[in-house]
Amino acid sequence: MEKQGTFLEAGAYDGEFLSNTLFLEKEYGWRGILVEANPDFFKRLLKKNRKSYAVNICLNTNPYPTKEEFMIASSESDINHVGGALHKANANTVVHLEQQTNLASSRLHRFKDKETPKATKLVSVQCVPIYTVVQALGLSHIDFLSLDVEHAEMGILDTIPWDKLSFTVLAIESTAPDELIAFMTKQGYAHIASEEGDHIFVNDRKTRKV
Repeated sequence: MEKQGTFLEAGAYDGEFLSNTLFLEKEYGWRGILVEANPDFFKRLLKKNRKSYAVNICLNTNPYPTKEEFMIASSESDINHVGGALHKANANTVVHLEQQTNLASSRLHRFKDKETPKATKLVSVQCVPIYTVVQALGLSHIDFLSLDVEHAEMGILDTIPWDKLSFTVLAIESTAPDELIAFMTKQGYAHIASEEGDHIFVNDRKTRKV
């Protein structure tokens, strides 16, 4: 029997809109972990009846659990509006909608920038290292990692014990591709494509722990 694939998607939004893992779950029976720190988005995610674990936390940029200030910069009604527009969109419009959603996305408060809209509110969220989340399921390998974490990606990646946790394919959103590619190359992952700020890597090591 073919091995069931596993995934971890951080920045899962409502579990459907622009999801990088919904197709894998529905069409191929993959299972995994959906991570969403925004409590409003997380409530919507639970209503989608995804078949994977869902956790209302953020992935930490520290190698230990902490409580962090999280900026809610996009309301539940905003994503409803954008999601509705998606059904009428062509390919170019979809790219534009994704860019607009990213600009309004929730994020750790310390990663706000000049393009970040004013937050509607700040909430305290539990942040946990990615390795802790994966360990809780008894895994040491994830087939597909999707990181859409609004500038926190390098800190999150830096907490990973790469000799204990491996991946097959990674899709990482970043506005600093040179830094990201250099870091991932050092860890044994080859950069194979980039599109609209998303960067794809594959495991390039001759041996990996599965």
